Amino acid sequence: MLTIYNYSKLIIMENKVLQRIRIFIKSKNITIKAFGESIDISEGTLKSMFNRGTNPSADMLIKIANEYPDISLRWLLKGDGSMLNASNSNPLQHAPVVEEASTVREPLAEYLPTSNFKLVPLINLDIAGGTTNQEIDTAQYVEKYIPFVDAQSGDIACPVTNNSMSPIYPPGTIVQIRKIKMWKEYIEYGQVYVVDLVDNRRLIKQVKKGSGKDRFVLSSFNKDYDDNEINVDMIYSMWLVIAKYEKVVM
Repeated sequence: MLTIYNYSKLIIMENKVLQRIRIFIKSKNITIKAFGESIDISEGTLKSMFNRGTNPSADMLIKIANEYPDISLRWLLKGDGSMLNASNSNPLQHAPVVEEASTVREPLAEYLPTSNFKLVPLINLDIAGGTTNQEIDTAQYVEKYIPFVDAQSGDIACPVTNNSMSPIYPPGTIVQIRKIKMWKEYIEYGQVYVVDLVDNRRLIKQVKKGSGKDRFVLSSFNKDYDDNEINVDMIYSMWLVIAKYEKVVM
């Protein structure tokens, strides 16, 4: 069930895309170095891409779309239409949490590894426990969007911030989670869930059967953490962990 996605594979496309990236950088009146820093790519790497005609990766395109909401992806990838969108509002950034995960729009979908990717909003909420943030389904700002395979409506992504679930979910891992609507009637024991508690803690744990029908055992993969049994009345909502996103160092 757990999937690690690596989007560093280069995607074949015309070198004219690089030319349009140059045009866009010039229109912003910024240096190649500043542009690279904004999308976490070094100046040397960008200059090498321009000199060699190396094709941009899907990961780079997603970063550009997230960082520069005014750029038209259709113009960037195909040369169609105007360089800038009609509106400066970014559909991929700083939007409230919506009920439907955004399908990867054309033409960007053509350059992702598969066509069934959807963009899942990464929410600025941690899932470590012991925090005082608001409930996990409260609308927060979206930091960026991350593509996951076969995401469904309402799926969100959140970062893991402590090591209670290491080594499977080490700190820094981003997990795709899905809200379970009827969890009080039925829950699949042994799966990993984000447990949203009424005291505003959010715990990523393996959920096991407790000592009674209204009791759950929350178990950690890290053996330095003890299991905890809780009453279901302590739980506000349950979110199934669908997949995880980690950067693979090549």
